[in-house]
Amino acid sequence: MRAERRYWGVAVVGALLALSAVTLDRPVLLAGAAGIGGWLLSRQFDFVRASAAVRSDLRIEQDPDRGTTLTDQPVPVTLGARLAGPSALSLRVESRPPVSMRRVAGGDRTDAPVLRLPRGESSARRTDTYESPVAGDHAFDAPTVTAADPGGLFSQRFPHGPEATVSVDPRRPRDVHVGEGGERGERVLATDGDRSGRRTESGLEFAELRKYVTGDPARNIDWKTTARMGEPYVREYESQSRHATALVFDHRASLGQGPDGATKLDYLRQVALAVARNAREREDPVGLYAVGDEGPTELLGPEREDRRYEEVRRAIRESTATAAVGGSDLSVTPATARRRADDLDGDASEYATTLRPYFEAADRYVSQLGDHPLAETVRVARSRFRSADLNVLFTDDTDPVETVETVKLLQRGGSHVLVFVAPSVLFEPGGLADFERGYARYLEFEEFRRRLERLDRVTAFEVGPGDRVDAVLDDRRRRAEP
Repeated sequence: MRAERRYWGVAVVGALLALSAVTLDRPVLLAGAAGIGGWLLSRQFDFVRASAAVRSDLRIEQDPDRGTTLTDQPVPVTLGARLAGPSALSLRVESRPPVSMRRVAGGDRTDAPVLRLPRGESSARRTDTYESPVAGDHAFDAPTVTAADPGGLFSQRFPHGPEATVSVDPRRPRDVHVGEGGERGERVLATDGDRSGRRTESGLEFAELRKYVTGDPARNIDWKTTARMGEPYVREYESQSRHATALVFDHRASLGQGPDGATKLDYLRQVALAVARNAREREDPVGLYAVGDEGPTELLGPEREDRRYEEVRRAIRESTATAAVGGSDLSVTPATARRRADDLDGDASEYATTLRPYFEAADRYVSQLGDHPLAETVRVARSRFRSADLNVLFTDDTDPVETVETVKLLQRGGSHVLVFVAPSVLFEPGGLADFERGYARYLEFEEFRRRLERLDRVTAFEVGPGDRVDAVLDDRRRRAEP
């Protein structure tokens, strides 16, 4: 409970009357001071009793229209307050939205979203609309209630009511294609046949195999079909214990290529979430090694607990393409670092002593992680955690040499490797403006994908917009017709 300014003003009057009674020897003034004090105590008692009744009877709802939305997509949130009966106090109920969500509609957007219940009223309601450019779980804290007595003497402020969470997902690509080239003419190098008949509504291809059911050995899972379908399929093999699965998720700057909501990262994210979900459904341990331009951003070893799955899912869902290293404000090159360190060599001043370790450290960091952060992250992860039975790599074809090196690292210890690669030609602005050149680059990518598959225990898939894949191959087929 808080005494307001008016309370203190009345209390000062009572104190002055008491002081005057003593100073002027006027007992009648002392009676006045006692009357003021008694009145204040009575009002305080009434306020405490009324505020306790409010806390007991007040029901608050904080209800998002839907629990999940997409980035920059509005979601209405209703704030309501209801009392069992009219109260002698006036109430102010203030919503506490997360700073990551902005209010786009509802009342004056410059003010806090507030409900007011004047004395004698028993219910109020308002709806505000929010949106967020940031993916993730956004929590609305419990609303704050301020109760005030009608005389302006006292107030009490307390949190009351439920919290609420809105999960904001990145915008999803509409036509996710996961496939591989080959002599069967499924996607790449094929210029005839009906490919569209083998795609589901989500754009994933599959073979006619039995769906996984509870109790099937993990050894029987057909990883190619599982990756394409987004749910487990099995073949009949000998049984084997659960498989630890490690996801190596690349979200460096090059993965941000493509239109909003349809970047390389957006496409790979959908596949990664499906793989993680499948691992959870099979109760396999799952982990995540996320890679930015400066090195690892997440190192989560494979575990079976639901907590670990939620950590993996959240990290993938909230991932964004990192800024490229080498900009004017981000880092120095090894040559620059060495030159500056050499300039300070032999300088015993406090200034040189302070700066020298920074340039030496920058040299080491750029040479170790800046050049090959993907491979280095895998090395770091393997030094900390046991080798997974299945390693799943999500990346693009920007640096084929580093990708091959990374896959070879992931193979060690007899591990199986799945590789999902986003072809740059399908995402670059104007990449398909010249279909002949686009098709040639697509063939180069397919050769790179096949090179990966020639490695032991490795299966590689392309991931991208299905309509663009069809456009390249259909144009090539038309040109080949006599």
